[in-house]
Amino acid sequence: MENLVEEATEKRRRLIRIGLGQQKRELVAALSATSWLVVDLQRTVPVSLAVQLWNVLTELGVFVTVSCLLAALEQRLERESKRGLTDALTGLKNRRGFDEAAAAEIDRARRYRHPFTVAFIDLDDFKLVNDRMGHEAGDRVLVGVADVFRRRLRAVDLAARLGGDEFALLLPETEGSQAKALLQDLVDQVLHRFESRGLPVALSMGSVTFQTPPRGLDDALRQADALMYEAKREGKGRLLHKTYP
Repeated sequence: MENLVEEATEKRRRLIRIGLGQQKRELVAALSATSWLVVDLQRTVPVSLAVQLWNVLTELGVFVTVSCLLAALEQRLERESKRGLTDALTGLKNRRGFDEAAAAEIDRARRYRHPFTVAFIDLDDFKLVNDRMGHEAGDRVLVGVADVFRRRLRAVDLAARLGGDEFALLLPETEGSQAKALLQDLVDQVLHRFESRGLPVALSMGSVTFQTPPRGLDDALRQADALMYEAKREGKGRLLHKTYP
């Protein structure tokens, strides 16, 4: 619960920062135009009131335009930053985005002594789809898998495409039995989705629920990855789960 509160608080702070930033830009524009008016009023050459008002409005318009351009630039930079953490094809986090978000979640789990679950996923027979039906069909499979994740996972869960047909998940504050049920549902949903389309695609998944945090994210992924390969050896299209320690 604490990490959910932290996340909501951070979102509120971010919105406040954005709002304050815009307010500051508007205030600066108004003060700048006012300062310019003061300078105009102190000129020794007489200037009519209409001209002075026109100058103020023109100057205010310039400052507001610059303020809007700066706001647009800030938003674009923010979008570019997000794009650098997102997989372009599936819309999930990419490896960098997952590493950053998962590392923060693991730190919270260590601080509050909460369990969490990490899963490593590989698509079975994905190469067969690419070879027989082309890369566009393969891309549709990847997008379909991501769609299942978005529909079935909770809002607090992290899902990422690490590259190729490999995915990773992190489920915060999730005990072993709860994690196993949720992840088995993903395996079943993906199998059903592609069976109904006549595609031989399934998930091999290894997952570990950590009652105590591992040494780091790489260690957690290694343990989940080892279970995933064991699942493949046992027949593919299945989940193997364990609790650590």
